[in-house]
Amino acid sequence: MSIVLLLVFASHPLSQLKNTEYKVQSYFSNTDAHVLSGSEDDGVYVWDLVEGTHLTTLRTHMGVVSSIDYHPSDAAFVSGGVDGFVNVWGSKEAMEGGSMHATG
Repeated sequence: MSIVLLLVFASHPLSQLKNTEYKVQSYFSNTDAHVLSGSEDDGVYVWDLVEGTHLTTLRTHMGVVSSIDYHPSDAAFVSGGVDGFVNVWGSKEAMEGGSMHATG
């Protein structure tokens, strides 16, 4: 399964705020097979929990990636960063199968 960037939402960059300390989240995938983590080096890190190996680093944010959340049933997750963007990630298979769609 390949992970692709599906959508990007922009808001006000959090870097304009005065707080300079960040809480970086990690999250299990909905199957508990993978761990995803934000980082202070602009990346979303994905690990295979069973094998204990680093699978990939996804880079689209311009700053700390502070928030991660995985969809409860689809192969999709969101990442949020201090750049003010929320990125929606998912598999090409989920998009082509019609199980994921954007609203709003």
